Amino acid sequence: MFERFTHPAREAVVQARFLATELRSDRVEPEHVLLALLAEHTGVVATAPALTTRGVDESTVRADILRGTGGTDGTGAGSAPTDEDTDEADREALKAIGIDLDAVRQAIERNFGPGAFQLPRDRPGDRSAKPGRLFPGRNNVPFSPGSKKVLALALREALLLEQDYIGAQHIMLGLLRANEGLTATILADHDVDTGRLRAELTRSLRDEAA
Repeated sequence: MFERFTHPAREAVVQARFLATELRSDRVEPEHVLLALLAEHTGVVATAPALTTRGVDESTVRADILRGTGGTDGTGAGSAPTDEDTDEADREALKAIGIDLDAVRQAIERNFGPGAFQLPRDRPGDRSAKPGRLFPGRNNVPFSPGSKKVLALALREALLLEQDYIGAQHIMLGLLRANEGLTATILADHDVDTGRLRAELTRSLRDEAA
C-alpha cells in the first residue's frame, strides 16, 4: 500500500507551487514540477546523465517555460476546468491502466492536507485563502489536471517497482509516462533520450531498494 512521499519528492511538490506563483501561473502545471525537480541541483533527477549531457537544467528549463508560455503564465487562454470537468475523464483513463484516482487523492491528502488535490471552484483571479488546501495562504495554487495525472502516474511507477513510497524519481517517471504538453516539448527540443532517462531513474530506485 502506498503511504508516503520521500523528503525530496515532498520538496519538489512544494517547490513547484512557489515556482508556479513566481512564473505567474494560476495552477501548478507539469512543467513547474519538472523545474522543481531540476532545482534540487544535487538530486538524482537533476544529475541524471540523460539530462545533463543535453544541457537540461534549472536555468534552461525556466527559459523554455517562459518562452513556451509567452513569458507570463502557463495556463493559456480560456477558463480553467473544474473538478467535475476533469475527474471523471481522468478516473476512467487511469482506471484503464490500473490506477484508482480516489486512492491517489487520499494519498495526496495524507501527505499534504485535506483538499490538496482539488481544483479551484472560485471565480477566475480570486486568490483568497482556501483552508485545508495544499498551500494555505493568499497565493494558493492548485494542481492542474495535467499535474494530477503526473502524480497518479508516479504512483503507478512506484507500484510497478513494488515500492511503497513516491520519490523524486517516480515523479520524473510520471512526467515521462504522461509525455504531453510543454514538458514533453522541452525534452524533445533538447533531444533528451527519454528511454535512457527512464532506465537511469529506474536503476537508481532499484539501487536504493537493494
